[in-house]
Amino acid sequence: MRAQKGGRYQPKDVTGMPPLSTRGERSDDESNESGEKTWCSDATSSDLAIDKKPKEVTKSVSETIFRNDIPAENRILSIGLSKVGFGVQRQCRVVRGLNIGRFKAFYGVPPVTVRAIFNDLKEAYASVELEYLLLALNWLNLYSTEPVMSGRWGFCYDHIRKMTKVYAKMIQSLKERKITFDGFDPDEIHLISVDTVSFRTQEFRNDPSSDWFDFKSHSSGLKYEFACALRRPKVPKSLFGCLQFSV
Repeated sequence: MRAQKGGRYQPKDVTGMPPLSTRGERSDDESNESGEKTWCSDATSSDLAIDKKPKEVTKSVSETIFRNDIPAENRILSIGLSKVGFGVQRQCRVVRGLNIGRFKAFYGVPPVTVRAIFNDLKEAYASVELEYLLLALNWLNLYSTEPVMSGRWGFCYDHIRKMTKVYAKMIQSLKERKITFDGFDPDEIHLISVDTVSFRTQEFRNDPSSDWFDFKSHSSGLKYEFACALRRPKVPKSLFGCLQFSV
């Protein structure tokens, strides 16, 4: 199972898709030369929190049932961009693909992945909050210093230090549930194909070493091994999408 770089972001789950709109004026760095329609989120300043009104439980392509208190992908996209300085007006002036790129630049993964992680965390920790999950992902991706994180998120150093550790451990606790190799008959012979995938990372400030050098990307990185059962080669589309856009 090989992670692939990939193309335009076209999620299957379009729950809460914001209306398309066009703008006559754009700044130079946000112009749309191809003439594509831009999208404008319906989120406002009062929407930068999880809706208290329960939503209908939706089912994605991978048959994952999302809880009724999990916001849609577009809402997560809008909230995440607003937290790092891209207000609703700036989001409306550009195409969706550029907003996805901005989101990944700060959090490392697209909103479809954040939604899946948030849904899994809610099953294990009822008090988990989206804002702190985004805070932890932002730190894990960029590894910014405390003054930078404090200015960006509006929290003091101690609170940022505490919450990033708490939510990083929450994400780590999903390892036993998400990384599994089961579901086989006891008498079945396991036939698998194993492939190694390289992921580029930020240089580890607390442990600088040439051991982290990745010869494939000529930068710091980590290698992961993925195993695919040859007798059951079907891969959920949502999982493939997460791998595809995590590179």
